[in-house]
Amino acid sequence: MNLQKRSTGTTVVGILLIIFGATLFLSNFDIIRDVRGIIFSWQTILVVIGIILLLNHKDSGTGLMLLMIGGIGLFAKLNHTSMRYIFNEYWPALLIVFGIYILFNKSRCQSSGHKNYFNKYESNLKSD
Repeated sequence: MNLQKRSTGTTVVGILLIIFGATLFLSNFDIIRDVRGIIFSWQTILVVIGIILLLNHKDSGTGLMLLMIGGIGLFAKLNHTSMRYIFNEYWPALLIVFGIYILFNKSRCQSSGHKNYFNKYESNLKSD
């Protein structure tokens, strides 16, 4: 494992632990209310896992998907609505995000070694 990736991952985990600890501490003194239901929810767990995957693996569609599902679920929970309502209203945004992902993924493939491989293959055919 690369030292920079490991350092980034441990930094994120450390920051998240500090944030969770501080909010729970403030919740114990009733400065912040109803935090435990938000922090210890499946939505927050998905968001945290998605962030860690995105930071450790720069080309992580799984991390992006977990982050989106957790974020939508967290948004629904904070606004006291259902995920079904949010999906029915905002599903076109998913199409936009998916389209942007495809565009950036396509440009990354073209700028990487795939294009160079085909150029080398064509030059070998011409020289024969």
